[in-house]
Amino acid sequence: MNTQKTNQGQVKIALFDFDDTISRGDSIVAFLHYCIRRRIAPRRQWIHALRALWHYLFPSGAMPQPKEAALSFIRGKTTEEMSAVARDFLHDVLEDRMKPDALAEMKALKKQGYTILIVSASASVYMEALRSLPMVDEVLSTLCCVEKGMYTGKMGPNCRQEEKPRRIRSWLEEQGITQGVVLDTAYGDSHHDIPMFRMVAHPVLVSPKKKLKALFPGARVVTW
Repeated sequence: MNTQKTNQGQVKIALFDFDDTISRGDSIVAFLHYCIRRRIAPRRQWIHALRALWHYLFPSGAMPQPKEAALSFIRGKTTEEMSAVARDFLHDVLEDRMKPDALAEMKALKKQGYTILIVSASASVYMEALRSLPMVDEVLSTLCCVEKGMYTGKMGPNCRQEEKPRRIRSWLEEQGITQGVVLDTAYGDSHHDIPMFRMVAHPVLVSPKKKLKALFPGARVVTW
């Protein structure tokens, strides 16, 4: 991962949410459908996914991380195997779902010297493949836990709301970027992105609902 510095020695960073910001629709459903179609996941995985959706919509604490249930089929699979699946998923599905205007915006920012971070609640098992895109410098997503080269089926904290700023700050520390960093702009479409918006000088709202738009009255609005 290469960070770029401006003539003033600053690292200017642009943050992007993924689902419904860069890509159309919910990527985890698309990934599950893809894996079932390729017989990487069993058809009964839809039952786990529906249970996960119910607990996501009506949280009770009984299922603290619904994504674990939806993607439980990855348990025991190797990182090498799933990396190949993720690359195929990117090529076969995600590339067609990505919004041309969003990609053009990312490319334009990259040419201006920005470091581009995708910060998403989507699962790392397939989000890691986005690092291969030439305009993307880093991907921060909900971590799928790995031990001895195999997925455990467990996940780290959901990378949304306050977890987004925490992950961004942690990444900056890991990269040794403690001075001269400019969190200039962030792109997102939902209330889950509000803490990330508050980190930057110039939030950009992507097809926002009225409540989100009202919270950031001076923000740029785009409809991709």
